[in-house]
Amino acid sequence: MPTVLAIVADTPPSMQGRMAVHPGLAVEVWSDLDLALCRTAGQRFDLLVLAEMPGERQGELVHRLHQIRRWRIVPVLYVLPPEEPGLVVPGSFRPEIDRIVRARFRSPEVIRLIEAMAREGIGDAEAIVAGTAELDPLRGRLRVDDREIILTRRETEILAVLMQEPGRTIPFGELVERGWQARPDGRNVQILRRHISNIRRKLEEAGVRLALRTVRGTGYRLQLPRAS
Repeated sequence: MPTVLAIVADTPPSMQGRMAVHPGLAVEVWSDLDLALCRTAGQRFDLLVLAEMPGERQGELVHRLHQIRRWRIVPVLYVLPPEEPGLVVPGSFRPEIDRIVRARFRSPEVIRLIEAMAREGIGDAEAIVAGTAELDPLRGRLRVDDREIILTRRETEILAVLMQEPGRTIPFGELVERGWQARPDGRNVQILRRHISNIRRKLEEAGVRLALRTVRGTGYRLQLPRAS
């Protein structure tokens, strides 16, 4: 069942933490972010909803949440107060996965958006980390220090396998099978080589100190930079 965390300002104390259950959907409502994080530690959510507060405040809360790795890939629904002048787009807004609507939290429009976005949520997905590199497997974004690299879906799948076992030489066939669940025949190994070449080019262009080493006749290995 998709799960949603909603931070809704001015939620009465008697309603704190209450689960608003729709068919196949659970929404947990809190008014205070710190209390919500304390009570839901370790729990996974498919969607974060922020409502009944100014857009600037919503951006501040999301910025805080993004300091926690598991929250960085959770989509956000920003519900802006109808009376707020202008359209404040929070700096944390990501147009590829987030949405903004001007409405009340319990309006039919917001309920429909919650249901749609939660069902497209992240489930058990989480960022993959190797050294200072962090890969968002859903959006195809690789962050290394302060640099971000955009990857294709196939490049993301290949790099995800290599980042899970840095320093280990992963055979060509294993990369093909684990990367995109294909047969490790000659054609797919050639496709793998092209994708590796593209990843290397993107790393070099971004000035990122990650190396994809070729182990002749065997496979590839992700080499992390040595700590200075």
